[in-house]
Amino acid sequence: MDGRVTDQDLAEHFKGIGSITEALVKTRYGSVSSGYGFVVFEKAEDAEKAIEQLNGSTLRFRKIKVEHVKEPSEVKEAPAEEGAGEEGVKENRNRRRKAPAKEKEPAHEEASKTAVFVANLPFGLTDEGLVGLFEGFDVQQGHVVRTRHGISRGYGFVEFNSEKDQQEAIEKLNKTIVEDPAPPKPGKEKRPPRQITVSVSRSAPRQPEETQNVN
Repeated sequence: MDGRVTDQDLAEHFKGIGSITEALVKTRYGSVSSGYGFVVFEKAEDAEKAIEQLNGSTLRFRKIKVEHVKEPSEVKEAPAEEGAGEEGVKENRNRRRKAPAKEKEPAHEEASKTAVFVANLPFGLTDEGLVGLFEGFDVQQGHVVRTRHGISRGYGFVEFNSEKDQQEAIEKLNKTIVEDPAPPKPGKEKRPPRQITVSVSRSAPRQPEETQNVN
């Protein structure tokens, strides 16, 4: 499950199934998402319906797996990372980068039927501005990918409510010129427009760190 998904996002995604008593994203160190969560329904039949209808659905541009909660003996706990909070996570990641790379099979890339990848975006473009580029299409959501400091990485994703809109948006907007909406900084010239590319979004599903209910 995408690390930016909140409790509210989870509840919103499942609310059409039935009455929910709790929706919770599991976190580590107080705020770092573990990549999975739990949804509790008032009725057992609604839980079955959620598995049937939402397993494999897309939440924040990533397909999720929906299943019954595992028994404790079936859950594989991820190894604890040294340190606490975000600094501990970064320290552990740095150690992993230095370790020799292990051979593994190439990740399977699956083409989305509703989302597009938009590259070479102007750095002043906001999420709302990105969605605005696709005015006239049935857009479900869209966001510009940013660093943890809030700086645009120059690309983003837009998800539509149908494959038809996805394909038509690619045909219409790929290689179009987009102006940078941000005003120039004092003493600086306005950033030049950029030619964006719009293509089918591809995601390589990652193995969950732990066996989980929703990932």
